[in-house]
Amino acid sequence: MTRPLLLLLLLLPLVACGYHPPGRGSQLPVEVQTVAIEFFRNATLEPLLENVVTTAVSQRLIRGRALRVVDEARSADAVLTGEVSSYLTEPVAYDSQDEIARWRSTMQVAAVLRRVSNGEVLWKGAASWREEYAASLDKAFQEDLEAAAIATMGDRIAEELYFRMADNF
Repeated sequence: MTRPLLLLLLLLPLVACGYHPPGRGSQLPVEVQTVAIEFFRNATLEPLLENVVTTAVSQRLIRGRALRVVDEARSADAVLTGEVSSYLTEPVAYDSQDEIARWRSTMQVAAVLRRVSNGEVLWKGAASWREEYAASLDKAFQEDLEAAAIATMGDRIAEELYFRMADNF
């Protein structure tokens, strides 16, 4: 009899703390089942970031189970809007000839989920990510490296926004 009681006492803190795997503890209202994603705004001078982030967020929400993604706001329970609020690229390492050897890019994104029927804010959050990449004297290759870093940042930010929205942190 003491063994089951001991096991119960050991498991009680896990149940009491509300532990759940990330992205599965949705605190959104039960009636919010569908979401439309508006094209994110780009408040930076770096072109096309809004494309990368909007696509990454859409793909992450489609893969997730918290909400079903629909095409139009009028057929959704909620609308997700967002903005790429900052983007910065800076050198972080130099070689022996004092040439840039590595770059670091940082991106910040803010998002808001609103109920379609009355505009009520259901969730608001932000996420940022930084990515380092090698420098190259070949301009085209350097742009490819930066584009790959931007894609990675978009994916990581989308993941973070999804988990924060689904878990309501």
